[in-house]
Amino acid sequence: MIEFDDVSLAYPGQDADHGANRGANRGGDTRQGVRVNARPAIDRVSFSIASGAFTFLTGRSGAGKSSLLKLIAGLERPSSGEIRVNGASYSRLKPRKLPALRRQMGLIFQDNQLLSDRSVFDNVALPLIIGRFGHADIQRRVPAALERVGLAAHAAANPTTLSGGEQQRVGIARALVARPRLLLADEPTGNLDAGMSQEIMDLLLDFNAAGVTVLLATHDTGLLDGHDLPRLTLADGRLVSPDPASAGRTARARTPGRPARSTRRAPARRKD
Repeated sequence: MIEFDDVSLAYPGQDADHGANRGANRGGDTRQGVRVNARPAIDRVSFSIASGAFTFLTGRSGAGKSSLLKLIAGLERPSSGEIRVNGASYSRLKPRKLPALRRQMGLIFQDNQLLSDRSVFDNVALPLIIGRFGHADIQRRVPAALERVGLAAHAAANPTTLSGGEQQRVGIARALVARPRLLLADEPTGNLDAGMSQEIMDLLLDFNAAGVTVLLATHDTGLLDGHDLPRLTLADGRLVSPDPASAGRTARARTPGRPARSTRRAPARRKD
């Protein structure tokens, strides 16, 4: 489903080809008047995630979790290395093909990014409208998505009238209304209390049990400690493997340049 092979991402002002000098200039230096950071946002990362897996992406704030998710979603292009999603090689993917690939993904954000001047129904319908789904399809899919997240009665409501947990569930319904194969969630419980966080986690586990591949970026220790699921852990843009906190259950990291091997896992199911 997802394969990274020696992938780096450097933003302007960063040095993507610093690996041989990683021990030097940790604070950054100046070259021709431009400050060059001592490390890229993502630094030679290699891993694979099988279709149907539920994987945590962990690390402290600033470790590179959001940057990695943006690379998978095609919102950023790697400075070097190879990314493959659903068998599509990003280095060979024509720009006009990228929107079709993105439609196979659902994105969930910490801040919801809901439109306050639109109803809950309209917010959830947005990916279908962009994808040029027909009116009948939209009228069928949106209520079904809201029903699955327990918000069918709030379709006509304005998102600002909902609680934080309810707004996040609207975001989940929007991410899943087009029935994507892959769900990328960037700190979806970051602004929620423990009870609401677990409700969101239960929803994600339910969708994973139905066959959706889930990559959840979080540093919520309650979620991490409460679920025995594979982890990818980032530190300073680099993949830390194995993760001492999840020994024996890390997602498969690969030596850069080696071909990926099958790592298919049965979809995770909610514990009783």
